[in-house]
Amino acid sequence: MSSLNEIKKKIKVVESTSKITNAMKLIATSKLKKQKDLFFATHQYYSSMYKIFGEIIKDIDDSEFRVKLDNDITVWIVFTSSMGLCGSYNINIIKLLKENIKKNDLIIIFGRKGSSILKSKNIENEIIMNLELDDKNLNFDLFDLLALELILLYKNKKFSNAKIIYTKYVNSLVFEPTIYNLIPFDKNHFDGLSKPISGGYYVSEPNAQNLFKFLFEKYISSILLGTITESKISENASRRNAMEGATKNANELINNYKLNYNRVRQSDITQEITEIISGSKVGE
Repeated sequence: MSSLNEIKKKIKVVESTSKITNAMKLIATSKLKKQKDLFFATHQYYSSMYKIFGEIIKDIDDSEFRVKLDNDITVWIVFTSSMGLCGSYNINIIKLLKENIKKNDLIIIFGRKGSSILKSKNIENEIIMNLELDDKNLNFDLFDLLALELILLYKNKKFSNAKIIYTKYVNSLVFEPTIYNLIPFDKNHFDGLSKPISGGYYVSEPNAQNLFKFLFEKYISSILLGTITESKISENASRRNAMEGATKNANELINNYKLNYNRVRQSDITQEITEIISGSKVGE
């Protein structure tokens, strides 16, 4: 049985841990609120861009935008975190990648944690870009550059498909690792889009083919920014839940230690009283 001093030390250690995890939970909650506000503020833009793009591609010949290689090569754009302590967030993303990646496929990875997990999971595909992205740097400039680079690599026949693996935010407790086919686009993805509220139709000027060429880069950068924003929301929600669970477990452990402390203390007091009574009887 542990001594009273040992139990006291354990209580202090766990109390310190509880304070740290609770502080991290509050930080994650604050970041989550800001990212939610950003996502919902820009959601209308993403939705409108997606609908307009979907209407345009119905009227174009997309054969010139499709690259064919002897061996299909997919570039996987993977969004992971740069910080840990976010539950199974990164593991689920890399697991989905491992289930779908082929030997000659390429990887563009966001987040320091993803790179280390790739090694531990024996995924040895070539990483053509390894990017760090702070929460404060979620803007179009970076993703416009990335979109241009992807289009250039695609036209130079470095890959035949580009797919995004990101975490779809369902609610504060549910996050789904998801694959989005970025390049080439699939016209079937745009089936069922709602018509303009006025009941009219879209007219492309000068023509749909040229407009598509202009919007293609913006479409890619918009999808990239939208998916990483949603991933960041899921990451911080996952971290908040993990820290909330850790804090709860720490508090339960503290209560158990305190109960044990009181039992040991009561046992020591009872033993001392017994020894005093036994000593007094011997003296008689």
